Amino acid sequence: MLELQKKLVALATGLALAASTGVSHAQEPVPQQPVTQQPVMQEPAAPPPAAPKPFLAFTARRMVLPERTLLPYSHLLVAPASTPQGSTSIGLNIGMMYGFGSGWMLDAVFAPLKLASAFSYGNPELALTREIIRSKPFELSVSTRALFRSNIADGGPLGGFELGVPMFFRLGERFRLDVAAYLPFSVSQRPIGALGVTRAGLRAPMAFYYQVHPNFLVALGTGLNARELSDVSGTFSVPVSFNVGFNTNINGFWLDVFPYVALPAFYSQAGVNMKAVAIGLFVDVARRL
Repeated sequence: MLELQKKLVALATGLALAASTGVSHAQEPVPQQPVTQQPVMQEPAAPPPAAPKPFLAFTARRMVLPERTLLPYSHLLVAPASTPQGSTSIGLNIGMMYGFGSGWMLDAVFAPLKLASAFSYGNPELALTREIIRSKPFELSVSTRALFRSNIADGGPLGGFELGVPMFFRLGERFRLDVAAYLPFSVSQRPIGALGVTRAGLRAPMAFYYQVHPNFLVALGTGLNARELSDVSGTFSVPVSFNVGFNTNINGFWLDVFPYVALPAFYSQAGVNMKAVAIGLFVDVARRL
């Protein structure tokens, strides 16, 4: 009996040792096989929305339109009669500017209309401008303009041409001085152009612009005109003009509205002339194509 008890105790001890060994093995960390993950396909990021083009105030703009920019315009001019025998003159010029290439611009007046005292079609014009110097404080270009005749009987379709050098001077973003010199020529010795030149004349306009607000400006214009270079002292005049302007950006279209009052012959050989007055309105809309 005693012998049987010894055998049972030995068997129980062996079982206990075996169980403890299994538990210790179970507590040891089991090495994990690396798990290979499939790369996650990421959708390409959407490009950021294009930033709207900044609006440039009038005094900060270039002389020549940027490439692929179209600018239709209209110019209404009313000149009341300066004498009891005279009549009121109303003219409307409809034209278009277009920037192309690098520093090139076309300007076409294709609908020069006289609305009063009698309706008639005037003389169209076509100009080509080339930018020579462009910097923030100074710009210079050269231009040539062809002056056509609507009445071929007056001496053929080409009435004359005009050569010019316009310049911009800037002082900061708000001040701009525009100065130019133009030489108009008549090819048939008949009056042509705004001055009515019969041979060779001179136009030297000058305008000072001050941008009081990004959307509003004021301007003062003057200069020197000579209908005939052969008789400057007898045909010269000094004009004076006062201008206010509004410019803004509407859905990508640049809109400019410039009403003005001008004394086209404020001073001449005859002295000061305050009777000849003209009232004008210039409107243009620009868009990059």
